[in-house]
Amino acid sequence: MAVLCRTALPQPTLLSERLRAAREAASLSLAAASVAARVPAKYLAALEAGRYAELPRSWGFRAAYLRSYAEFLGLDAGLCVWELSRLAAGESTAVHPFRPVHFSRFASWGHLLRWAAIFSIIALFLFFLTKQVQSTIAPPMLNLFAPREGEVVSPGTLLVQGKTEPEAKLTINGQATVVTEQGTFESALTATPGLNTVTVAASRKHGAATTVVRHIIVRPGKPAY
Repeated sequence: MAVLCRTALPQPTLLSERLRAAREAASLSLAAASVAARVPAKYLAALEAGRYAELPRSWGFRAAYLRSYAEFLGLDAGLCVWELSRLAAGESTAVHPFRPVHFSRFASWGHLLRWAAIFSIIALFLFFLTKQVQSTIAPPMLNLFAPREGEVVSPGTLLVQGKTEPEAKLTINGQATVVTEQGTFESALTATPGLNTVTVAASRKHGAATTVVRHIIVRPGKPAY
């Protein structure tokens, strides 16, 4: 006949207690364990005291230090790291050890600052690239100082003056005109009695052109010399 007996089950021990007990069972001091496991003593003390906030903020460093220490003490390193991940997340470790652990992509300010820096660099690069493209394809600036629209002049030479961008290609009534290094230009046209049209166009190698048209009235008569 079977006899049922009530037996008290052992209470689960905390990660910090198991680490400390294993070290003390090996008769090692924190300093000696630190040298042997190649983990700073202050982090071993934090692990054994359950002060996980004193560990490095990076999860990679936390896991590496604990794994190295657990393997040195002969404990199950994978289980210890799993328990630490739950404790760091504020969750209970009384769950199945093979339950997947999910970590936030932005678990610390360091990640946020790193991604912010990356996005800022990309945004600046796109802004600079846009400006370069606009400066290449946008029509150049063109200011025509003389003659004025509707100006009435005497027969003779008509002076055309203005300013554009130094790298622009300039034409006056279809004829190529020299532009100085400062972007200024000046050309003399022969005006005939009646209505004269002056068309000035400035363009880049790749892009649209800027065109200014002026209508000039020349009085009948002989040219003045």
